[in-house]
Amino acid sequence: MCSISGYGQYGPLAAQPAYDAVIQAMSGLMSTTGYPETPPLRAGTLIVDICSAMYAAFGICAALFARERTGEGEYLDVSMFDVAIQLLEAKFVDYTVTGNIPQRTGNRYPYVTPFDTFPSADGHIFIICVGDHPFQCLCEAMEQPELSKDDRFSNFIVRNQNEPALKQLIEEWTRKHSTETLMQKLMAKGVPGAPVNNVKQVIDHPHTKARGMIVDIDQPGAGIIQIFGPALKAMNSLVQIRGAAPGLGADNRLILEKVLGKGPREIESIIASGVMG
Repeated sequence: MCSISGYGQYGPLAAQPAYDAVIQAMSGLMSTTGYPETPPLRAGTLIVDICSAMYAAFGICAALFARERTGEGEYLDVSMFDVAIQLLEAKFVDYTVTGNIPQRTGNRYPYVTPFDTFPSADGHIFIICVGDHPFQCLCEAMEQPELSKDDRFSNFIVRNQNEPALKQLIEEWTRKHSTETLMQKLMAKGVPGAPVNNVKQVIDHPHTKARGMIVDIDQPGAGIIQIFGPALKAMNSLVQIRGAAPGLGADNRLILEKVLGKGPREIESIIASGVMG
């Protein structure tokens, strides 16, 4: 059995109601999201809801595997609060080890430079250089190879210390070119980066289609709609969308008969009573 709740089955907050954004606030995630000069922001998607479901699914699979080995079942207690704390990643240990309270840094990751969004002539582009070699490749893409030998940027540590100066130099370069041109230059040198796409651009991208992430569904009452496909791909199994979303109560009879083992008369009585949606 697996229980998923806001704060778990025990602890001082166990009885408190919660939503994704509530947990983002309570867990500290919100305090680290956004820019220093703006109020805290929630993530753009319901990240804690989604990750809690993934933790639960993983836990259930692990418990089923353990059952096959030991013959014993398990009770899983998944707390959205606990999951969100794990999503703090390095920020959690930053405080416990150094006493530093992590602040909002926008799109910049404070432990790597460059690691940020940069304006292009027609949008924005994200560039990341983890290590000296990718940074040298970026300098070549910028046609400024001398930057990688500059005392301010010559290694991982000094680049972090001189991040504002490096950001200014990169922005001077990115502003001169379109996003497409920048991507061509970065890809030619093997520099990790990406355009900051909107949702339409993602759905229209040929890679999205090639990965089977656009699925047509005949939804009763709505006609053909498009939803995203499964992220998990398996070499030896078919992983696909099962079908349209069921209407309210569509599986009631199945649950009563197959899961609960009710007879025809009792099923009709329960449904007629109105206790099921």
